[in-house]
Amino acid sequence: MFDSVKWFTELIKRIRYGWDSSVEPRGTSLAEAHSPSPSSALEVEPTGATCDNTEQRAANPSMPADRAPMGGLPGTDAGDVPPSDMQKDIAVWKASKSSVASVDQTADVSQLRWVGTEFIYFLNIPHDYVLASTLPGPARAGLMPGTEATLTENINTLLETPVHSIVNSLLEEIMDMRIPKGILLSCDQRVVSADQLSRLIVPWARNLSQSDVHSEPLHSQRGQYCMRLLKSLTTAIDDAIYSRTGSLIDEGPESNVLCAIAIMITSLERCVQAIWRVEKSEIVDRTRMFGEVTQIIRHNLNRRWNIGAFLEAERLFSAGIQFAAYALECGPTASNTASVDPDNYTAKHVMSSCECDHIVPPFPAIRERLERNEIPVLSYDGNSLQVRSSHESPYISISHVWSDGLGSTSEKGLPTCQIERLTRLARGLGIVDGVFWQDGMCIPEERELRDRAIALMAKTYAEADKVLVLDEGLRSACHLSSPPEECLLRLSTSGWTQRIWTLQEGMLARELYFELSDGIIDCSHFDGPAFTIAQKLIPMFDHRRADVSVPSDSPPPMSYKRRVVNPPRCSVNDLIPLLRYRVTSKPRDEPVAIAGLLGLSAEKLIPHKSPEERLRALLIEVKTVPRQLAVMGWMEPRLSLPNFSWAPKSLSHVLWPGDSESERYQTICTADGLFGDYTIVRFSREIVAQEPIGVLVILEQPHGSNSAPKIFNLVFSPPFVRQVYYRQNGCFKVGGFVMKDERVPESMREEPVGAVFFPDDSPGLPHPDGQYPTTTVKFVAPASFRFGLPDTVETARTRPYWIIVHATVESMAKVRLT
Repeated sequence: MFDSVKWFTELIKRIRYGWDSSVEPRGTSLAEAHSPSPSSALEVEPTGATCDNTEQRAANPSMPADRAPMGGLPGTDAGDVPPSDMQKDIAVWKASKSSVASVDQTADVSQLRWVGTEFIYFLNIPHDYVLASTLPGPARAGLMPGTEATLTENINTLLETPVHSIVNSLLEEIMDMRIPKGILLSCDQRVVSADQLSRLIVPWARNLSQSDVHSEPLHSQRGQYCMRLLKSLTTAIDDAIYSRTGSLIDEGPESNVLCAIAIMITSLERCVQAIWRVEKSEIVDRTRMFGEVTQIIRHNLNRRWNIGAFLEAERLFSAGIQFAAYALECGPTASNTASVDPDNYTAKHVMSSCECDHIVPPFPAIRERLERNEIPVLSYDGNSLQVRSSHESPYISISHVWSDGLGSTSEKGLPTCQIERLTRLARGLGIVDGVFWQDGMCIPEERELRDRAIALMAKTYAEADKVLVLDEGLRSACHLSSPPEECLLRLSTSGWTQRIWTLQEGMLARELYFELSDGIIDCSHFDGPAFTIAQKLIPMFDHRRADVSVPSDSPPPMSYKRRVVNPPRCSVNDLIPLLRYRVTSKPRDEPVAIAGLLGLSAEKLIPHKSPEERLRALLIEVKTVPRQLAVMGWMEPRLSLPNFSWAPKSLSHVLWPGDSESERYQTICTADGLFGDYTIVRFSREIVAQEPIGVLVILEQPHGSNSAPKIFNLVFSPPFVRQVYYRQNGCFKVGGFVMKDERVPESMREEPVGAVFFPDDSPGLPHPDGQYPTTTVKFVAPASFRFGLPDTVETARTRPYWIIVHATVESMAKVRLT
């Protein structure tokens, strides 16, 4: 029968010494590993598995060694050390597993989440699960004794051993120590315990990462070797699951096992990086199973956190799948994100049992200050509220979401218990007399005064001595002793981080604080290991980083400023990742809520009453916008205003910022449309498209070229077309499309483009920054463009679905987009 122990041993040697058949290290060959040999010496427990492109090279000797598929192993790259020398050198960093692993059963797992700045997490893995047993037919076939076989077949057979064998063998090889049988199993022996994995791996990784092993060349080779081993095992699992089935596996036990293994490999990769400072490879991210793993976690989050958890889930993945898995195990954050109905809204008391009276500020004093364009702030002496102007005293500004119960107007006020609470919090942060500003008390319901107060919002938060965030989800879940990852989880999934208004309030704050159940923290709470993940989960923290002007040979400080002197001024491109997944119950508020971050006055926007008119006014005021606004956004609705059919209705749905571009490629927005440089692909004839629709584009080569025409496929966004052109019986005219690349990419990757047509009656307006003419094009629909034929041409509607058209290219034309 197949000897998996001998095979794994031989595979490890091959990874160390390279795969050149002319250099045969001592030991059992792969062919010999197939036949029984009881006297063979064992190096590892059964059994682990690795794979790389050498399986293809074995079948095709002419294949170059540096041709490595995604996630594959390019061969021996450990400092280009010859195999004969490596055998001697490996003895320096390999102790032949002379030490035996032990686990401190009393260790608090919640304190074993970080190795340096890397977040480490594991899930339970059913110990006796056989991953390859889910595969049909040939993938499950074992090898007959003494037969020759390819590496792929060996791996398929090896993966039919229980998961705990693969885990043990992998860890023994990476950690270079013996792992006693059963040490990683749970008490009931049913799973490889996530807690036991943390207790074993994290202390080991921390000890080594705090040493100087990464600075020694030979030890650095060990780090590269461990990374190659992880790549090989990952590729083996990925190939075994998907290459034979051709599709993702169904939801069930096998998908959960796959998820747990992928997270374990990701955490091990982070440990290797922290120890040996090797370059990040994102091993699992580059595999086919990564998409399914993220879908498994996303599905479970939506199921456990309820259907409204989509936005929270997307934020969590920015910190890695292991952090998203941690969130899944922690359970949902009590975030109040539902829109409120102002007509039926009731402010809450601090305690549900409280029945204290509402207290209302002196309205004439509020009116007087707003009419002078001053910011009214409040203080409470235990009996009554006093109003003063913000320049008279330092004050604290309260940032919150109405769904937590602090919404109101100056005319209605808030419960006395809430006023006492706000005063107490302000004094606790060093504000004399507890002076505070809170929208429910300082913004009137009367329209003219309300507009004045809203126009002052950016100034209100920028000039506050401190800004305090009150969020019920964060306050109920976290306390001062909570680990930073839990605070980050609750903050990143709180109602506060999901609203558009609170972005400005947090960004403009000089000092930003958050209330927990038993105290208050600021951004410095996330100094140290959590620093990097904090920026990924809460992008607004980025501008609060401590001074990075340190000597080049020193690492940048992993800390945040307590106080920011100059508030940030953003471009539209800067705002896109900050606005991602934020919402507002009133779409017309979005332009006003972000104007201050763009250095604009909201006062100019407020007179425009409709959401579309306000956003158009904002884009005209900001003038310079990223080029991708006109081509990206597969499902994003566009404005219906003249000259602005290219503009998204909401910047919060754009999702991805554009690349850094030179001034030459900046686009300028005026009332006449968007002026910029775009590559035009012009059809030889105007087509009348019907939904659903695809276009086969035959791209003509330049005159005099001997090259044959190239074929591309263009697909319009079905959701957009259905929404916009439904009343026109699904018909619309297209004369070509525009794209932001200089050249038409011959790539199988889908590129976002904007379908357009060329109106005959539009004037040729000059570019606002010069006298050169422009080509006027009208935006029709977002579309995707890809090299080659579509995946499926023959359909039930082949004839009407695909239109064939010839086209020519004009690179970086001066365009006026309307």
